[in-house]
Formats: sequence, structure tokens, C-alpha cells
Amino acid sequence: MRVVLDANVLVSAAISEGPSHRIVQGCLRDQTFEVVICVRLLGEVRSVLAEWPRLRMCGPIQLRFRR
Repeated sequence: MRVVLDANVLVSAAISEGPSHRIVQGCLRDQTFEVVICVRLLGEVRSVLAEWPRLRMCGPIQLRFRR
């Protein structure tokens, strides 16, 4: 099954170890779902992580994806 995660879920998963992080990690680890992300959504996530001063202190975030 393919799923598209909201940008807020992806940002939350990247910066904390709360519920969003556990859900995303579980999907990726168990490969229960195929996570689908478009270039526009990826750009939104990168923009939020790069532009918000409070989030920049979290350090570099590596986003990997297949085409």
C-alpha cells in the first residue's frame, strides 16, 4: 500500500522522537507501506527545516528518496 505523509508529519518526525517519528520510522523499518513523496512536498519540508531558526539548531537532516 502506498501512503503520502503530510509535510507537518515529516517535519515533526525529523525533529523529535514523538508519535510522528515512531510512525514514520515504523513504516520505513517494517516496509509495511511504500512512502510516496513528490518533489513539491519534499521542497516544502526542506524549506521549513532550513528557514525556521528554531529548527536549524536541530542540525542537518538527510532526506533520501528514490525516483
